[in-house]
Amino acid sequence: MENITIRPHHVLFFDLDDTLVDTNHANFLAYQSAFLLADQCDFHVTYDPSIRFNRKIFQQIFPDMEESVFRKIIQLKEKQFQSTNTHLNTQMADILRKYSKTHQTVLVTDCNENRAKAIISHHKLLEYFSDLLFGRPENNTEENKYQYAIRTLNIPPASIIVFENDEQNIAAAQEIGITQIINPKKINCYVL
Repeated sequence: MENITIRPHHVLFFDLDDTLVDTNHANFLAYQSAFLLADQCDFHVTYDPSIRFNRKIFQQIFPDMEESVFRKIIQLKEKQFQSTNTHLNTQMADILRKYSKTHQTVLVTDCNENRAKAIISHHKLLEYFSDLLFGRPENNTEENKYQYAIRTLNIPPASIIVFENDEQNIAAAQEIGITQIINPKKINCYVL
């Protein structure tokens, strides 16, 4: 990717999980705790920081789990998640703090609203966002989170800079015309 310069007309979209805040380990610990609370057998899964432990991965590891048990574990996981187990990406947070004074800054996440607010509050970032968008309406599975944000906020893709670490979400943003994407894993190659 080429260098990206943030200009006065840009709107900044920030992803939460593993972009602005490292939530991987906290997510894993919450699933582990929920699994045990749901009276399931032993949880013999080793934490791998390179893998985002989410619902999809959980279902791949336990493909024969009954749907009712899976839903129970998801509910318990949300209750077990602790923001104190997350780590702020200080480089991303510094960008957010700096540009929140002069730009529209939007949290665009698929994260549960209560959990997202708890995380950004824990890291004292809530005040730096102009807008907060959590996932999409449950009846809208066709739109990706960036389509939802563009439609909701009525912002043209050409004026958006996305901060995103997930390759699928990066591809989804590109598919709808967002060309300026900063991956925090590659931030050092950008001019801000």
